[in-house]
Amino acid sequence: MEYIEGAPLEKWIAEKRKKNEYLNTYGVCAFIRQIVLALSHVHSRSPRIFHLDIKPSNILVSWEGIPKIADFGLSLAMWPLMTVKDPSIHGRPIESLHPDFRLMFNEGIDVSKLEPRFDLYGLCYTLSRVADFLKHNLDNFGKYIFNAMVMRLTAAEGNDKWFPFRNDFDFIAEKKVDEYIQADDILEALDKIQNPHYHLTSIQELQLERTSSPPVRIVGGIHVPTSDRLRNLMNTSIFQRLEWMKQLDQVTHAYPGATHTRREHSLGVYYYTSRYLRRLLQEPYFVFHFSVADIKATLLAGLLHDIAHYPMAHSIEESEELGTVISHEELGANLLLGNPQELCSKADQDELRGLIKDEWEISH
Repeated sequence: MEYIEGAPLEKWIAEKRKKNEYLNTYGVCAFIRQIVLALSHVHSRSPRIFHLDIKPSNILVSWEGIPKIADFGLSLAMWPLMTVKDPSIHGRPIESLHPDFRLMFNEGIDVSKLEPRFDLYGLCYTLSRVADFLKHNLDNFGKYIFNAMVMRLTAAEGNDKWFPFRNDFDFIAEKKVDEYIQADDILEALDKIQNPHYHLTSIQELQLERTSSPPVRIVGGIHVPTSDRLRNLMNTSIFQRLEWMKQLDQVTHAYPGATHTRREHSLGVYYYTSRYLRRLLQEPYFVFHFSVADIKATLLAGLLHDIAHYPMAHSIEESEELGTVISHEELGANLLLGNPQELCSKADQDELRGLIKDEWEISH
């Protein structure tokens, strides 16, 4: 590789500390992003390349602050062989190796079973060793996202002593998280560090400014903000059928004013779901642990929770005389999963599912 006018990561940081030169939020995210993109690049090659020995001494940084990944020696030792027996790990800190990769040293390394998460774990180990420097100028929000990102990258490791920052997470639910397995997961986390309002700016339905689509007014004087893709869902035959279903069934005969419909009710649930989300997304826990896809799916759950409702559904389902009747919730789940339902034609069902997949980018 080319000569790097700089130093290994920890020495580079030591020089920066002497000069009291710390990275700002943008600089921290840009620095990590360059390493992640480098790993993503080699992982995408054919045949794929895995470094497998990411640690601070193997990240060289130019004096201008550009990181370079060095020393692909372990990777070269295994390629193009399919299996390596008892490779030497002399001088490599065990904690920098993914737990599943460590096990391979005892059984022989099968190259076909290597995964990108092994390198991402090494990157996480590296970040945890220099975390104080990288987090120096981050606010409390950014520090939480940074720590949570490293925790997700080390989810497979059961030894907390190597990653003491985990003790900052008090709730068990915060520690029981899925492991990050691809570069895109880290890139999204970095975007969240840079932008605390990441979801609000990424999902048009959560933005408060006026849009080209006018709001829909429902009972109580509530104006439900809409978007083009939201209106496309509202205009489907499946959703429109809710307009002729009374929310309170036969109650309208006793109280003539109780005429609001399942369609209006669904819009109301969607409206309050969006309000709850906007509030929850002010908390770093929710910003970090929920992806854009998660938030959009939650919005759709609010809008479509009654999509398979039928007249008198609750009365029929709760009736002991009628016995077991499939619930409208189960019908709705089947409908959204693509299982043919008698409530609507297959063409109408495919239209709804197509909008969710193509315009909302929710595939499951």
